[in-house]
Amino acid sequence: MKLRKIYIYTAVHFVLAVVSSFLLFGVVLGFGFNLEKLGAVEYTYGFVIAAVAIVFTFPVWCLTLLELPSWFGYLIFPLQLLVSFLQVNIVLFLWRLYAAKKQNT
Repeated sequence: MKLRKIYIYTAVHFVLAVVSSFLLFGVVLGFGFNLEKLGAVEYTYGFVIAAVAIVFTFPVWCLTLLELPSWFGYLIFPLQLLVSFLQVNIVLFLWRLYAAKKQNT
């Protein structure tokens, strides 16, 4: 696969990770902790946004939960960019393996 496509996929993954993180913040701050008044739509929306955010930003959100020094905040976006690049390459590699197996059968 061309390197340009990998960079485009990485940029899309990075943007989706950042957007899903902000949507997750919106779920937490918007719904608050008043769980008695939430309906099925709010629960479903919150669950889907949380699942997407966890998948797209897996190692970064684990690191943000730890008590790390304040300078680590400057490394969150570069680290997420690196993670996006790695996740895109892993998915593309698995896709090529699946396509090769499908072609051989």
